[in-house]
Amino acid sequence: MISVTTPSRIEPDSPSARMPFERALVIDDDPLFQIVISEGLRASGVAIVETANDGVEGLEALANTASDVDLIAVDLQMPNMTGVDVVRELARLGYRGSVIIISSEASNLRRSVENMAKLLGIDILGALGKPLDIDELNDLIHNHRDNGQGENQRLLSRAQVIQAIENRDLIPYFQPKVNLKTRSVTGFEVLARHIENEAGPAPMNYLDAIEKFGLSIDFLCAMIAQAAEQIDGWESPYRSLKLSFNLTPLAVQDSGLPDRLLAAVVRAGLDPKSVTFEITENHLLECTAASLEVLSLMRLYGFDLSIDDFGTGATSIEQLRTFPFTELKIDGRFMMASETDDFSRLTVETSAKLASMLGMTVVAEGVETPSAILFARRSGADEVQGFHFARPMSAEQTHAWLKSYEVDRWSAPA
Repeated sequence: MISVTTPSRIEPDSPSARMPFERALVIDDDPLFQIVISEGLRASGVAIVETANDGVEGLEALANTASDVDLIAVDLQMPNMTGVDVVRELARLGYRGSVIIISSEASNLRRSVENMAKLLGIDILGALGKPLDIDELNDLIHNHRDNGQGENQRLLSRAQVIQAIENRDLIPYFQPKVNLKTRSVTGFEVLARHIENEAGPAPMNYLDAIEKFGLSIDFLCAMIAQAAEQIDGWESPYRSLKLSFNLTPLAVQDSGLPDRLLAAVVRAGLDPKSVTFEITENHLLECTAASLEVLSLMRLYGFDLSIDDFGTGATSIEQLRTFPFTELKIDGRFMMASETDDFSRLTVETSAKLASMLGMTVVAEGVETPSAILFARRSGADEVQGFHFARPMSAEQTHAWLKSYEVDRWSAPA
């Protein structure tokens, strides 16, 4: 039996109205849980929710539904067909929607199936436990929206991307980093936003196209120039705060990178010692003579180097040993899951201890609660970054936030 849950009318200006998911399918053999997750999905803004009692029934529903199902929530332990089988079959069918695993099985098993889904090319949002935490479900769906996954991924030409950079359609937003001991703001990570969608990340089709067409360095130099221009209007003490920019591993293979970045930073009126470049760890940074030369020169020029999203890739420790990083940023997903997941908690604690032993600054991302601040401090982190302090903001919003922050420091356990 397939049942359908349809919510009451959603106002056009409500957050739910902007959600990327219109129709969801819940595959679970527990009728009571079907009700729980259906209500949770509806509360998160999903317009229509269908349910199926097992994998066979769910796949039949998917095949027979006239409208596209853009989100599937699936249990792992079910009669007739397990959730593992369902995920594998979705990959075989070329399913282009998103998937959430929700199961009472052990967290390491859920994580294994999540990783399997990623390797199969499934857009997996996450793996949640039972009983279901509605707030966690809502966070998964909203993070999906914030990451721009629900946007139209139209292909862009090289000319369109160049025009967007030259026209400054992609603009810098700032998210603060806070020192755990002094509680002072140490700097900001600079993130891209599209001028037509300043509330959310720059559309992935722009960022993907920038890398595809080899324009990463041009885009980075443009972000440096814009960020410097915008903070120039801040009061004097704030202009000296450090700025962190994202750098792709592919760009590190370019032998001309250090000189281009030094020229861009000096031209923008910034001190190289106040600039950090973050290299995302979940993209492989190849150990070649070229990459070692580039990163060594960047350090000699005064830049700090950060390994971002640490803990998500297979080469984490080897990269720490090989490259001259000065900072380690612990992936926010581990911080957010640390209260309920032993593996995540151990990952944070071990990463922080290892980086501290190597003399690196440790930054914990994804800090959203006072308890997360306390855990980060106890784990040995030096700085924290996350929604507990502020979401990414425009330069004007950031300046106002800085002034209010000095008056009313954040509250956290001592």
